[in-house]
Amino acid sequence: MKRFFVVVGLFVIFLIVSVLFVSVRETKEGLTVSKVKIGLAAFDVEVADTAFLQTKGLSGRESLPKNYGMLFIFDDLQKRSFWMKDVQFPLDFVWIRDNKVVGMVYGAEPEVGDNLTIYESPELVDMVLEVNAGELTNYGIKIGDAVIINF
Repeated sequence: MKRFFVVVGLFVIFLIVSVLFVSVRETKEGLTVSKVKIGLAAFDVEVADTAFLQTKGLSGRESLPKNYGMLFIFDDLQKRSFWMKDVQFPLDFVWIRDNKVVGMVYGAEPEVGDNLTIYESPELVDMVLEVNAGELTNYGIKIGDAVIINF
């Protein structure tokens, strides 16, 4: 009987490790790639969870694949401010608090120069998701929707 529990325990550990390996991977830039689900939408996202990655964001890229984005994860709740400096394509933003959508920005356009539009969260947030412009509307994402990470 004891042997049975050891075998079952090892099998459970194997399953957990396998799921983590499949659902989280790293890009060539060293960013962790995860999954985010909001309503009917499912996105593969690069995770920006350090000051360096958050500052760089999606700047310098030419585009994003469909259903792909960047998830900014913060250690605390604060009002967050984002801009489109050096981003070359329009984005939608999802402001997230405690795994719920609390606000959105539709179609933030690329900008150059020093006079940049600042997009501020409507309230304190601990995560921000950036995806291609139009995807929030296409999937009908709305305030109050649950955000599930690594589903």
